Formats: sequence, structure tokens, C-alpha cells
Amino acid sequence: MVSSLISVLQSWQTYVVLAIVAFALQCLTTRFKPGLRSLPGPWLGSMSSLDRLWSTAKGDQMNYHLDLHRKYGPLVRIGPSHVSISDPAAIPQLYGIATGFYKSDWYSLFDIKTPSGQPGSTVFSVRDEAKHRAIKRPIAAAYSLSTLKELEPMNDTCSEIFLRKMDSKIGQDIDLGQWVHWYAFDVITSITFSNRLGMMEQERDVDHIIEAIEGRLVYNSVIGQVEGLHRFLFGNAFVSRMANKIPAIAMLNSSRYIVDFAAKQLQRYQSKESRTGELADMLDRFKRFKDGEQVMSDAQLLSHSVSNIFAGSDTTAATLRALFYYLCRTPDAHEKLLKEIDKADHAGKLSDPVTFAEAQDLVYFQAVIKESLRMHPAVGMLMERVVPAGGAEVAGTWLPGGTIVGMNPWVTARDEVVYGKDAATFRPERWLEADSLTLKAMERNSLAFGGGSRTCLGRNISMLEISKFVPQVLRRIDFELSNPEKDWVLHDYWFPHHNVDNEKYQVDELERKVSDTDSEAENNAHIDALTPEEQKKVLRRIDKRLVLTCGFMYCVSLMDRTNLGIAAVAGMAVDLKLIGERYSIIVLVFFLTYVFLQPPATVILRKVGPRVFLPTICILWGITMIMFAFVKTWDQMIPLRLVLGIFEAGFFPGCAYLLSCWYPRYELQKRNAVFYLIGSMSSAFSGILAYGFWQMNGLGNLGKDYGQHYGPTKAKPNIKPGIMEGIAGWRWIFIMQGLITVVVGCVGVFTLVDFPELAAKKGGFTMAFLNEREAAFVVARVEKDRHDVIPEPFHVGSYLRGALDLKVLGFACLFGLTTTVTYAIAYFLPIILNTMGFSVAESQCLIAPPYVLAAIVMFGCAVVGDKYHIRGPLVMINAAYGIIGLGMLGLLHAPAPRYVGAFLATTSANANIPCVLTWQANNIRGQWKRALASATLVGAGGIGGIIGSTVFREQDKLTGYKPGIMATMIACGLIIVISCMLEFKFWRANKRADAGGKIIGSLQGFRYTL
Repeated sequence: MVSSLISVLQSWQTYVVLAIVAFALQCLTTRFKPGLRSLPGPWLGSMSSLDRLWSTAKGDQMNYHLDLHRKYGPLVRIGPSHVSISDPAAIPQLYGIATGFYKSDWYSLFDIKTPSGQPGSTVFSVRDEAKHRAIKRPIAAAYSLSTLKELEPMNDTCSEIFLRKMDSKIGQDIDLGQWVHWYAFDVITSITFSNRLGMMEQERDVDHIIEAIEGRLVYNSVIGQVEGLHRFLFGNAFVSRMANKIPAIAMLNSSRYIVDFAAKQLQRYQSKESRTGELADMLDRFKRFKDGEQVMSDAQLLSHSVSNIFAGSDTTAATLRALFYYLCRTPDAHEKLLKEIDKADHAGKLSDPVTFAEAQDLVYFQAVIKESLRMHPAVGMLMERVVPAGGAEVAGTWLPGGTIVGMNPWVTARDEVVYGKDAATFRPERWLEADSLTLKAMERNSLAFGGGSRTCLGRNISMLEISKFVPQVLRRIDFELSNPEKDWVLHDYWFPHHNVDNEKYQVDELERKVSDTDSEAENNAHIDALTPEEQKKVLRRIDKRLVLTCGFMYCVSLMDRTNLGIAAVAGMAVDLKLIGERYSIIVLVFFLTYVFLQPPATVILRKVGPRVFLPTICILWGITMIMFAFVKTWDQMIPLRLVLGIFEAGFFPGCAYLLSCWYPRYELQKRNAVFYLIGSMSSAFSGILAYGFWQMNGLGNLGKDYGQHYGPTKAKPNIKPGIMEGIAGWRWIFIMQGLITVVVGCVGVFTLVDFPELAAKKGGFTMAFLNEREAAFVVARVEKDRHDVIPEPFHVGSYLRGALDLKVLGFACLFGLTTTVTYAIAYFLPIILNTMGFSVAESQCLIAPPYVLAAIVMFGCAVVGDKYHIRGPLVMINAAYGIIGLGMLGLLHAPAPRYVGAFLATTSANANIPCVLTWQANNIRGQWKRALASATLVGAGGIGGIIGSTVFREQDKLTGYKPGIMATMIACGLIIVISCMLEFKFWRANKRADAGGKIIGSLQGFRYTL
């Protein structure tokens, strides 16, 4: 029996079972710990620290605690010996003076070691109250508000640097949270060491000190949840040394790095290398303190320097981050604050820079600060305290001595009993509406800066910075969220931090002033300066110079694009041996350069000016077209098509953008329709014109390489293959249409106009065609409509990021789907008509009637759209009958109904081009964003051209090109779906704005066009 027992004890399975049993007993013992067993809370949390460890590792203690208190009440057991409390009555007991509730061991993770290895505590980490008083007493005066106000000039310098940087980033998207953190850090190093670190100037985390602080906060927050774990990790000298050799985790072990950084700053300070002013900074005041004959030691100076560096910037940055975020999320509060600042500024009540005293008189602003601190306290974790030996009654429940209790400021700030049912809502008015008793209760309940004797020493620093910084910034620039559809994401490692991807802001000039009464009156004065008859004459002159010139240039552009299919039917396919996919390849390569060069092309247009840029590229692509006539093999077409794409890339988006700059939103579609109508008419008659040029077949003689191949046909089966003398007819098509393009481009140099703000200017490449009164009238009309005539400063990053706007992407998809159908019809309709039994000449001539109908319907849509201010319904109606027409064209057999289907399909696709163009232009504000949107839109149209050039494949000829027909029908269906989605998005945004919600496009009164 003994041998059996020994055998069992020697089995490893036995030890596993014993370990499991021991662990289970430990968990049960912990779960039913006397004095805590009856407290509600998560089951796992009452048995181990894993629950707290997991929620902290995720960076979500703030929301986790909030959810627990909503579920379990004011006392929640969140750990084996940890209790979270939300009862406001417990605040004085836990955080008051001399109550016996001391800080827990968790704070010892913030102890420091001097460079010489001497251990020490900071004013934040020390647990013993007597020691805390001894550390705090010599420095308390330096943190008083009266003392800090003497350091306002240092604060002002940093604010001015911030503003200069923001001025250079107008129109760009920035991480505002990062910028205010750099600002706060530069302030704290200025007032501590008289040595601004220069993060804002360098636009980076200098010496990676912020990264080091955040890394240590992550480590302390997570590892501190398991008692004693630190001793086996960075608390162990060997592990700490090994960790420092691994870059990926070295910043988590950054306590020594932070101390060394502070020591370096202190050493520089004491050597007076960086002392530039006569202001007495905080270190000066620390050093002046004397306790009898004893002065503050270097170790003490280092401890206080570390405290300033570690916490001096985060509380300020967190509050500023929240303040700007919630203002941008709450348009009413945003507008009220801007008006209060403007009113005080105009009344001469604000200096430059704003003083702290002046900021205190901005009543609504002070309410905004309080509400920001409430909604986003600087601390999002439990502020732990230890129940005194012998136990104590807390919030009506007896807790044994040694129990770790605490309150989370994130939880207390959302107490509905104290702050009302809307406690989860940012509403600064609550601080102005409350009676005196409620106001006192709200202020007592705030733990934004801690409480009692442990109230954050840096509170006055933070309030001084915020009070001066915000009005000084908002009197000069403004911000708006780049992605307002996204809520910010916070990660809580003691200080809650934002996720950069969800907190991008666009820096704006003071766009709110564009809706001021003075600006409106000035616009009206410029408009009324011309009589109605004079206004009509000016508009007619603009239409002739702008719309007709752009239209005729677009006319030759479309002819140059569609003549490829005509030339293929006219003999190019035979002469160049366009077998298999060769024709589709030639069509396709054009779009490679055409699509990708459109965004930079619109930038060049804006910089160079349309009167130079557009005619120049027109002349260049005309020359390229002429060169098409002299290729000998199909592969020689490829580089020429690429070059053609380069020159044509900037034309269509440039015209769309230029037209949108000259006309108010509800006068634009008629102009877009006429512009595109002229192009459509060219498509209608390009076949007839090409047929006439084809008749030049045989003229001239450049040798057999350029002659027309011929051979047996069904009508003449006995003709032997050969080459006609003279230049082939299809080559004459390219030569003549290229020459026409060059001539039109040359005329455009003299007839095209520049942007409206340049219409009355002379000199350089600018040629005035309006007098100053007429030009002011044109500018005022557009300015009154959308307030964006004058372009903001150009920045590449901001320009390109506009493409991520869902509106821009939605319209790009619409246009790409529309052009898929348009290009497919333009390239292949002659070929499809040819397969229906029509001859080459008949096919080319039968192209015209569908395009004539398309022109009529297109203009009808423009009249209806401008009159009734609608765009989306017209797009959907056009797409719907396009599906019917494509079905008739591809699925029926008789030529007559198929040709009727060609009318419907051609009309649908072409009528939607100006509809989508105008719908997009109506809903995009800002010069550069609209320029990018035009390029993105037409670029997507180019992608549609790529798809459209491939949907009708040669191998599908015997089926009547049914796969291509189905593809284009699906494209029309998707147009309807996306239009519905945009309509809903715009309707919802308008409804929200009407209800006083988020302002659309940073312009009060602006509404999306449905």
C-alpha cells in the first residue's frame, strides 16, 4: 500500500490535480473573504486580479467601471480586496484631509531613483501623509495662482508659436491632440526650466520624452493591478537591464529615462546655459526656499522636476483635447463660445495676448472649461486609497481594514443625481443654469484634479494655460473634425488618450465670420450695384467666353476620344492587325495616365490659370492626335495613347472645376449641360464628320506603309488583297481632327477666361474682360451662395486627404458607373450597329440621332434641376430608363426596337453626366477640396472608361454582346443604389442642421442639395 501511495505521489498528474485544488480553494477563500463577500460585482473579479488586469490592459477602465456601477450600484467589488465607489458622499471621507485613508501601494510604482541610484518619492507617489506634507510645503507657493500669473509671458510665447504653426497649416488635417500636447509640454519646460523644449517648432516629440512618459504609464497602470508583479519585472534590476536592450519594450521601462531627462534639464539650468530672460521660473522659486539655514537639495529639485515633467503637460493636454473635441461635436456650444469671444474682442475687453484675468470674465467660456473637465477628467482609473486598520464604514457599508477603495473620476462625473439625466451629454449651460446649492454639489463631486490634500499641484498651471490659450486661438483660427461621422476612441492608462485616426481636425480660418451681417451686406451691395439688365449682360458675356469656349474645346476632346472606334471600323483594324484584345489594349492604356494625373492637373490649373493651362494642353493633344496618323504597327499606338492621356487628364476636371467657380449652385447645371451638350453634339456628328474625312482615302502619297489595305468582301468576294495608293482614310480622320483641335486650342488662348477673382486684373498671363464693378458682382454672387471664392493656402496633404471624404467618394463612384456606360456606348455603338446589319457608312451616320435626343433630355434635366433645386432624383430616373434601353439593345433581335434601345441607353448615360457633375459641385465647399473632388470624380470617370472599353468583347460578338449589356445594366442599377444612399446622408445632415445640430461645411445656413 505504501508503494502504491509513493507511486501516486510520484505521478505528475497528481501534482496537477493538487495545484488545481489549491487554486480553487484560494479562489473560493478570496471570493468569500469576510467583510467583502456580500458586495456585488463581477464573479471573476472577486476571486482574482485577472478581471482588473484585462480591463486595464485594454485601456478601458473608465468605461468598464461606469458599466459596473450602472449594473451593481454605488459599491462594486472589482478585485479580491478592491472596491469601487461612486457615492458622492464618500468623496470627503476618501480624499479629505486627515481621514486616515492613505494612497495604496500602486502609487509606489511612480517612485524614482536619482542618476546616482538613490531611491526617492515624488509629491505624487509618496504614501505617508506626514512625508507628503514635508515634500509639498517647500514648493506649494510656487504653484499658487498669484505666482504663476507672473509667468504668463512664457505661456504667451508658446501660444504665439502654436498660432504661427496653425497659420501655416490652414486647410490641412492635423492631430490636434498631439499639437496641444506639444504646446503643453513646451509651456511646462518653459516655466520650470526657462528652456522651452521646442516640440512645436520641430513638430515632433523631442527626445521622445512624451513617448517615454506614456510608455511608463502603460506599464504602471497594467502591472500595478497585480500586487507584487512589479518586483519580478522592471522592479528586478536584472530584468530591467535586459528590457532596456530591447527597443520594443524599452519605453515601458522608462522611469530612469525620464529621471535622466529631468537631470539633464536641471544640469543645463544650473549651468545657466539656457537662461534667456529675467523671469523667475519655478526652479528659481524652489531654490529660494529655505528651512532655517537648509536649502533644497539637488535630489529634491530633481524630484519636483520629474513631477512637473510627468504630470505637468498631460492634464492640460487632456482638457484641451476634450474641449476642442466636444465643441466640434456640439455646434451650438461652439457658436456660442465664438460669439462670446468675438463680442469681447470687438468691445476691447481682450488684450493680445489674452490675459488670465480677462479670460475669467468670459462666462460661457468658463462653463465650457468646467464641462470639458467633467466630460473628460484627466484621470480615468480608480484613485486608490486604503481603508484604515480596524475598518471603516464607507457609503453605508462596513469595509475591513486594508481594503483598497477608490473612485473613478470618469464615473463620478456622470452621476445623474448630481448632474441631471443628461449627464452623458456635453452641455456647458448646466453650469450657468444651476442654483447655488446644485452648483456647489456639482463642484464638490468633481475629481478632475483629485481631492483634499492630494489635489493636483499643477491645477493652477493647467487652468492658467487653458484660460489663456483657448480664446487666444479661437479669435484667430478655428477647427473642425475631419471625420465627424466617427466618434473618438480613448485608451485609458491613468490619463485617457485619444486614438489619432479618430481625432483628426482640419485647421480653418475664421469661416464663421463669412455669415456675419457685414459680409452679407457687402455682397448685396456689390450685386445691387448693377441693374438687372446689366447683370444679364454680364452673365451672357461670361457664358459666351466661358461655357462656349470650354464646350467647343470639350467637343474636340470627345471627338478625339471617340474617333478611335470610328477609325477601327474605317480600316484601322485591318491595317494595324487589331486582332484579339489589341483594340481593347489601345483603348485601355489611355486611361492609365488620364486617371492618375488628374489630381495634380487641377493643382496646376489653379496655380497657372485656366486661360494658359487649358488651351495649352488642348494644342498638345491635338498634335498628338495628328501623330496617330503615322503609326505603322498597332504597338506604336500605345505610347501615343499614353501621351494623349497625359495631356487630356487636366481638361475635363479643369473645366468642371472652373465652371463651378463662376456660378452659384443653382445656376450651374444649365451651364454644365450646355458645356456637355456641345460635346455630345460633337459625338453625334463626329461619325458624320469622320465619314467625310474618310472620303479623303487615297489623297496624298507617303508610300505603301500608309495606304489602305483591301481584300475580298461578301459583296466582292473575288477581289485580291492589296494596298491602295495614297494615305488611308482612317489616317485622314486623325490628321484632320487633330488639326481642328490645334486650331480650337489656339482660339481658346484668346477667348477663355481666368478665375472670377482675376476677371478684372491685368498683367502677366491675365487678360481682363470685366471691369472692377462687374467682377465684384460676379464674386459677390458666388460668395453669397457658398463663401469660398478666394482659395485657401495649398497644402498637399490636406488636398489629397479630401479624397477620403465619403461625399467625394460617393460622387466618384456615381460618375465612374455613369461613364462606364457612356464610354461603352461611345466606343462600341458603331460596332454594335454594324453587327445589326448596317453598313459602315450607315453605322457612322446612325450614331447621330441618339446623341441629339441625349442633348435635349440633358438640357431639360438641367432646367428642372436648377429650378427645383434637385439633382439626385433626376440621376435615378435617368439610370432607370437606361436599364430598359440597354435591355432592349441587347436582349431583343429586331433592329428597330434595338435601335430604340440605343436611344434610351445613350440618352440615359449622357444626360446623367452634367447631373452628377453639378450634384457634386453643389455639395462640396472650399476651392481646393472642390478641385480635388473634380479630379477624383473625373478620375473615377476614367476608371469607368477603362471598364467601358472592355465590357463589349470581341468573343461576345456572336451573342450580340450580351455580357457587356448585362454589365452596363448592373452599372445603372448601382447608380440608383448609391444615389439613394447619398440622398439619405444629405437629408439626415440637413435635418440635423435645421434642428440646430452640426453645421454643414463650416457655414451657417449651408444645406446639401438633394
